[in-house]
Amino acid sequence: MIKLLLLVCVFVAIIFLGFSYYMFFKKKENFYKDLTSFLEFASNEISFNKTTISTIVEKYKPYFCSELKTYLNNKFINKTNNFKFVYLNEEEIVDMDEFFNKFGTCDADTEVLKVKNFSVFANNHLAIAKEKVAKQGMLALKLAIAFAFIVVIIFI
Repeated sequence: MIKLLLLVCVFVAIIFLGFSYYMFFKKKENFYKDLTSFLEFASNEISFNKTTISTIVEKYKPYFCSELKTYLNNKFINKTNNFKFVYLNEEEIVDMDEFFNKFGTCDADTEVLKVKNFSVFANNHLAIAKEKVAKQGMLALKLAIAFAFIVVIIFI
């Protein structure tokens, strides 16, 4: 009985590890989806309504993930810069900080152009993130399930 309970715990732990690895890539994909959606919204708000950046962030808050929401809140509402991304690499963080530090400092037409240029960056990283979810994330999940079954079969 204890052996069976231990095997179930090991089975669940292995699958949890594979699932958490999958979710790491999925969160990155969701972040870039939200970022591209925010950039499209910001471009429209700037070009048609000539809205300020803090107003755009306040307006769009309910629609994006918690990581992007926290980052933009800290950057434009609270005016702090103490947010760390867990799943973005240094290059991506530097590029985002570089863009958002200069965001809202030019006239409307220039801002729209800057947003569209950064959208290309975000779309490229979204495509890379989708590819990693499809390849590495799903592979980790499938391997975790297979490995969990193998471990259970070996120890039965």
